[in-house]
Amino acid sequence: MKQAQHEAVDSGFIDLNTLDAGDYQAIDLSDIKNTLVAIAGAYVGLLHDNANSKDVKSSGDMIENIKPTKVETTDTGYSIGITAPDYASYQDEGVNGTKVDRGSRFKFKTNGTREGSPMYNSLKAWINREGQSARNVKVGVTPRERRGMKMKSLETKAILSAAAGIKRNGIIRTNFWSDATDEINAYIETELGIATKIDIINNLYPQK
Repeated sequence: MKQAQHEAVDSGFIDLNTLDAGDYQAIDLSDIKNTLVAIAGAYVGLLHDNANSKDVKSSGDMIENIKPTKVETTDTGYSIGITAPDYASYQDEGVNGTKVDRGSRFKFKTNGTREGSPMYNSLKAWINREGQSARNVKVGVTPRERRGMKMKSLETKAILSAAAGIKRNGIIRTNFWSDATDEINAYIETELGIATKIDIINNLYPQK
């Protein structure tokens, strides 16, 4: 927002040198606040579209949990953010496996997982959601992992097998978030620049 304000002033759109210190007063930047809300909504919509188009489905309700925050007033202006589960970064940037390097800053350190862990629960939800086709996917396991699966249910075996395969091979990056950010940047600059000019005009020439 600061950049857009500076550009509006530096472009010669308005000359503030004609004002004395006593002429300053609190201004209402309602158009900027409304624009921030619209931008955040557009950003979230783009993230959802990218995640769906890139088939980012294995993380359960991740897409539904990507949401904009409310606009907050700070000492330096206004701020708004996007909230998302931490593992959205893993889907965006990928994760190195114990056997395969995906070129990511994230990596799996072990091959196994345990019942009740976040990864186990996520895979369980995925298998239940995807149906029988997911249950029938064959993933190779080591003899040690196979011994650990004895006496477990078929669903548990499928979950542990999937976890072992994912941890060995890692997660391929999707760039769903970084691509959305690149795409939204130009829109943000344009919209905030327009909103800044509108708020300047409205505050210099208040409607009666």
